Amino acid sequence: MPKKGSLKKAFASFNRQQDEKNHHRAVQEAVKRKAESLTRSNKRQKPNASPRKQPATGTGGAGSPDSSSGPRQSGAACPQLPAKRTVEPFGHDDTILIVGEANFSFTLSLLSQPRNHSPSQILATAYDSEQECYRKYPDAESNVRKIRELAAREDVVVFGVDAGQLDKVKQVTGKSKAGRSADPLAPPPSTRRWSKVWFGFPHVGAGHKDETRNVLANQLLLLRFFISVAPYLTDGPLPKHAAAALGQSQRPLARADSEEPDPMVGEDEEGEGLDILDAFKDATEAEREALAASRARQPFRPPVKRGSVLITLRNAAPYTLWSVATLGKRLPEMLSSIVPIAPPLPKGCKKPTLADLDAHGLSRDSRPAKPVSTKKPGAKGQRSRDDSRPRRGTPRHYQLWRSFEFEPSRWNGYEHRRTVGWVEGVSAGDNEDLLRLRNLQTDPNERASRAGGGECRTWEFGLD
Repeated sequence: MPKKGSLKKAFASFNRQQDEKNHHRAVQEAVKRKAESLTRSNKRQKPNASPRKQPATGTGGAGSPDSSSGPRQSGAACPQLPAKRTVEPFGHDDTILIVGEANFSFTLSLLSQPRNHSPSQILATAYDSEQECYRKYPDAESNVRKIRELAAREDVVVFGVDAGQLDKVKQVTGKSKAGRSADPLAPPPSTRRWSKVWFGFPHVGAGHKDETRNVLANQLLLLRFFISVAPYLTDGPLPKHAAAALGQSQRPLARADSEEPDPMVGEDEEGEGLDILDAFKDATEAEREALAASRARQPFRPPVKRGSVLITLRNAAPYTLWSVATLGKRLPEMLSSIVPIAPPLPKGCKKPTLADLDAHGLSRDSRPAKPVSTKKPGAKGQRSRDDSRPRRGTPRHYQLWRSFEFEPSRWNGYEHRRTVGWVEGVSAGDNEDLLRLRNLQTDPNERASRAGGGECRTWEFGLD
């Protein structure tokens, strides 16, 4: 039973106990499997053969070498593989908006071990209606039910959201009844700001057979998204990695920026995250309701730092033809060249114009302003400091902060789905669509979109 004290401490203690039990059980099972493996290996090994050395591995996961990956010379040392650099794009202080969800498995992975993000800081949206989503993706209904149970509120998941018209969704904007200011460059009357907005594997799914029209339709989708999301990103100092990429000095972040851990996201002595889903599963009904209510009462608190947009795609044709990096960095130019020739949008949607850039605080000029350096009077020889905060009222530009590989295996429970939905006998599970390697022996006359794929990659953009 939890010790006396606050409800928060009681459930934190309960979660730690559950994690310790699970950890102990996992260790015992691992020891048992290791013993059984050694026994089988000794039975197969010849009497005079020397023990086979185990290969040195990196971080594990898909594609890691194993002990049966080919013959080895007896006693030969296996080369040590270099540690693979991984990027964790989300911090526990982030407010996270997810657009273009399919089966909501990515959102569930954020709420699950090892990340265990607070549901009060997350909003997951899908373009399809709820009925259409469940029809296209049979596993979506179960995932949504788990997400809503964890968040103890229905509107943590919102359907029918067009990524190019986010201003129409009150759960995204938090708009007050006061209405919008007459000044187009003034911040919108919103109580919500998002420090990370993730658009995973965007695709219009329109079925254009012509490759050029297909590329243009998806480029238009991303242009509309860039414009739509701009007013709702958090403002503040640049994150460290962005400041380094842009060659600017970094102003100190406020203490609220990830210095204080989420009180409902526990860690054991080895730093492993506690699985909130497992705690829900093992708890009584009353405990589950109390824990969900406690997490739901946590306030929505955007961090004081510059927000960013993350777009994840396969780094292979035809997706490389979309020129994601150029779309963001040269938004006005790309808008002027793509919009006139792109396929028409669905009924009720209009193509963006340069006037929409003005309305969303974005510049019509593709050349970003140079950082402003300031020096204190009399500080001769002192290093100048770049002011990393955006200047109020100044039209802004998107800048590419970084790009990094997206590894599906690092997202517990994530299952990629195509925009067209799950087609029995055709669609592939276990993220096979994302993990296929490009076939170098493909007929050169075959269409690029049928030639296979390479790695998945995430591009991160922020406003200057």
